[in-house]
Amino acid sequence: MRECGYKCGMHHVEICFESIAATFDVINTQKDESNESKRLKFVKDDQIVLLDMGGGTIDAACLKFLEDGMMEETHHRDGLEIGGVAVDQAFEALLSDIFGDTVIPKFQKELKKKVCKFLFLCNPQAWLQQKYTFWSAKHSLPVNEQWNVRLDMHFKDHLETECKSLTAVREKLQAHKINGKSKSGKKNFMCIRIIFLGLLGETFLVLSYETWLFLHEQVLRSICDLVSKLLDHERVKPKVLIVTGGFSNCPYIVPRLEKLFSERKDPLKVYRPHNAHESVVRGSVLWAINQKKLSFLRAFSTLGLSVDWTWNPWDPHDDHKVSSFESSTGFLRKRCFDTIIRRDDKYEDGKEYNDVYVLPRQQTSVEFGLYKSEHKDGIQYCDDKSKCQLLKKFIMFFEKPFSEQVDFQITFILKNDRVRLLYKHPETGNFDFAIVKFEDECVEDVVKIGKEFENEELKVES
Repeated sequence: MRECGYKCGMHHVEICFESIAATFDVINTQKDESNESKRLKFVKDDQIVLLDMGGGTIDAACLKFLEDGMMEETHHRDGLEIGGVAVDQAFEALLSDIFGDTVIPKFQKELKKKVCKFLFLCNPQAWLQQKYTFWSAKHSLPVNEQWNVRLDMHFKDHLETECKSLTAVREKLQAHKINGKSKSGKKNFMCIRIIFLGLLGETFLVLSYETWLFLHEQVLRSICDLVSKLLDHERVKPKVLIVTGGFSNCPYIVPRLEKLFSERKDPLKVYRPHNAHESVVRGSVLWAINQKKLSFLRAFSTLGLSVDWTWNPWDPHDDHKVSSFESSTGFLRKRCFDTIIRRDDKYEDGKEYNDVYVLPRQQTSVEFGLYKSEHKDGIQYCDDKSKCQLLKKFIMFFEKPFSEQVDFQITFILKNDRVRLLYKHPETGNFDFAIVKFEDECVEDVVKIGKEFENEELKVES
């Protein structure tokens, strides 16, 4: 995204996380809240947790208010790779349970359907229309009531063909039961009915309240698990939970969270602002102007550098111990994880961490890696894939090999969404930058330093 901005002619690009942007908007709009009872008021040491709920992800920010309108993160940014789209997927899965696993793929693969003499409609397009009608119904759900989903006429014809008759379609829908209890207490209740309405003969699927709740259950449970995990953290003590984003308008979310909090020792207020779906857009502008008000951040991952350390007699005798003339003890420990910052540690935006990387003698190039981990402690080696993964690889080329070991000075500058590497070139003595995204998992784009010598490496390999 940053590179796209540069290519579009932007000279300065900053990226803000959605949950942080939404927080700036909610805090700012409280000043304009006309209803005194609904206005949120914060003083020093008050905390909030904000969940920004979208279609594909739910992002959390845990913040604490300091003096003079300043804030700091009390917990690293967290979230879920699930959102409103999971409800759409649950609806498709329900249709597959009722009519068979092949009913939707078969409909999509039919190349085209004749609408009139000169017009043909591709079935993939027709299926998108059916998905859109469900999406529209989902975003207009009432509270505690059944709600209709219009059945696209082409998909209705397909179901009728597959089931041999529309009566058979109706019977399949009526025969399918969902395990659970309805509002009346009945177990294994019927989930969907089919009705015909309108002068144009439109067909609707009538989904009961319990069915809609069933379709939302996976994402509702995931939200509650995330919130419970955050609230169990010793530093996270919010006075209010704020929900924003398009999916936060779902009528089941706030009641489910309120039920969760009613079962806890310290009940928590849930707040959803007006026009919650606009919070990120408005907040990103406010953040761009006032981003310095977020004075302290929390590291999303543990970061470390791959280094070779001198082996000492108290170190383990494992396969990372190799003999070396470069070591005072005669041995090195290869590919050790040298921690830069631990997950959830507090830091200021722009915090610098200095390190020295020893370049072996008689080398025309050297490479080292920046690694990340979800673990906070207990990471010994960078090749332990169960605990860490490569974030970015660096390769430095030299015109002439060094006759002696050379210290390579490195400074890591931690930003809110990336790492900037400031290094001093051991040959020229010049300082330069390399940028690595804080959460980047793609290591194919190797950072190469001294590109004028890159072809020499290619010649050696060939």
